[in-house]
Amino acid sequence: MTATSAQVVSNWKSEIQRRRALLLNYLLVAAAIGGPLAMGPLYLGTREKLSLQEQLAQMLPFLAGWLIALIVLAWRSLSFHIRSLSLLLLVYGISVVVFARGGMEGSGRIWLLSLPPLTFALVNLRASIAAGVITALTYAFFPLAISQNWAAFPWGEDPAAVTSLVTEGGTFLLITAAITLILWSLDRAWREAMEKTNTVNLQLQAQTQKLEETNVQLQRQTSHLRAAAEISHA
Repeated sequence: MTATSAQVVSNWKSEIQRRRALLLNYLLVAAAIGGPLAMGPLYLGTREKLSLQEQLAQMLPFLAGWLIALIVLAWRSLSFHIRSLSLLLLVYGISVVVFARGGMEGSGRIWLLSLPPLTFALVNLRASIAAGVITALTYAFFPLAISQNWAAFPWGEDPAAVTSLVTEGGTFLLITAAITLILWSLDRAWREAMEKTNTVNLQLQAQTQKLEETNVQLQRQTSHLRAAAEISHA
């Protein structure tokens, strides 16, 4: 790779990193604003059913996640990798909590499925594939934990809920695999587009350099002809 080609690729990578940092800030702002809006209905829905202590226990994970999002948003001196990893771990933690509490009737599956594309947008394809594997293993953990009596969940005593979790497992894994394949295809198409753009830029730079060299040669020839004319005139 020539120095010019390396510079073009470096510029592309810098632009992608800048856009990722911008996306991360948008997501953190959305979490900071949406956190209280999401916790409000949870508080109102459990106010008459649970005691104050039980309500605090229900809202504690979400409140902790909201505070973490605020800290990461305000702490701009943290590196991009630490801030993005904090957000991804926050999304994963919320997905596990929501899934453990609501099972198939909750939104835990949606939170889990959002992890691979979010990782792809903030990190890269390899990390996104790893997030997809973690998502699938997390889903598979719940029926396994119930069958082996490793943990108890509020919906674990309902045979219909456990059966639904098992029967829908194949669909969930299929969707996870489909999302991973889509992200792989997007990454491949993006890389091909970047390589083509890089090639076009190099060709344009080479043509521009040739035109500049031709212009310099024409100026030299004009200068020589002018000098010869002046000598001939003298």
